[in-house]
Amino acid sequence: MLASEDWVQFTLDRQVMWEPGTHFVYCSPGMHLLSASLQQATGMTTLDFARQNLFEPLEIRDVIWPADPQGFSHGWGDIYLHPHDMAKLGYLWLNHGQWEGQQLVSREWVEDSVKVQIKTGGNDDYGYGWWITGEEGEYAAIGRGGQRIQVWPALNLMLVMTGEGVDIDDLEPFLTPAFTGMDQPLPANPAGVAQLEAVLTAIVQPPAPQPVTPLPETATAISGQTFVFESNPLAMEALGLEFDDTAEATLHIRSTDDQMESWPVGLDGVYRMSMGDYDLPRGLRGVWADDQTFVLEYAGIAHNDHFTFRLHFEGDRAVMEGQETAHELGMRFEGRLEKP
Repeated sequence: MLASEDWVQFTLDRQVMWEPGTHFVYCSPGMHLLSASLQQATGMTTLDFARQNLFEPLEIRDVIWPADPQGFSHGWGDIYLHPHDMAKLGYLWLNHGQWEGQQLVSREWVEDSVKVQIKTGGNDDYGYGWWITGEEGEYAAIGRGGQRIQVWPALNLMLVMTGEGVDIDDLEPFLTPAFTGMDQPLPANPAGVAQLEAVLTAIVQPPAPQPVTPLPETATAISGQTFVFESNPLAMEALGLEFDDTAEATLHIRSTDDQMESWPVGLDGVYRMSMGDYDLPRGLRGVWADDQTFVLEYAGIAHNDHFTFRLHFEGDRAVMEGQETAHELGMRFEGRLEKP
């Protein structure tokens, strides 16, 4: 869909495989049609409609929501929100669509949206855009890679998570003890508070640089050269790397629209930051895994795009293998040295 010129038409052209309502298949293009339908009905993009009817009453002002080539906001997700603003959405649903005495979303719709509307055949069933995660009315908005708004109505409780490759199953053993004795105040725990403060202090410190591994002969051979790639999911037409005797390399990328960008790459285990889309930071670091293979790590920092690429160079040929962290999505494509 993303490679097509018209995402809505691409979706409408998909073949219908089953009678509607009889099979569950998670389908981002299907959700994108809702955004296009809303825009057609209201004359406003989904982002503008949400700003007027939802975000402004909730005082949610820092929002980024990309659009497709026709200007339709991505219906399935990709919205950028602060965690505290995500929490406002969970709180709104926890209170049946009411916010400070005002019914922003109809109570009937809110309650229907978190009922099972279709069985998925998995652990969690599906409502209207919400996953139904338990037998006591629990529900969650679950984004790629573990972004989450989890609501436990029976406990009058919600949880917001953002991160990169986060799994709530890994956190559950630490959360569950907090769900017992909730009507009683926590006993004083000065040692625990001190430990927490120490951890919080440590995690905001920049990582220490590691020794840079000696550059192989291949690094010298390809430095400053350009490799042109076949058609690929990254829409990357060409790539080049520059190495010197420092702890930093430079990555040059030319996209299929002939736009050329240059990004710094840390070779000492520390991300080198540059400005990405929407003036948000991105980080790159890399290491030579062997004499002919350079491993490049890309982190979106402010969003959940995280890729590990293995660039294998052999003569005038380069093979790019990529793995995306949040899903088991891989890619492989080849390139050749660009002729002068």
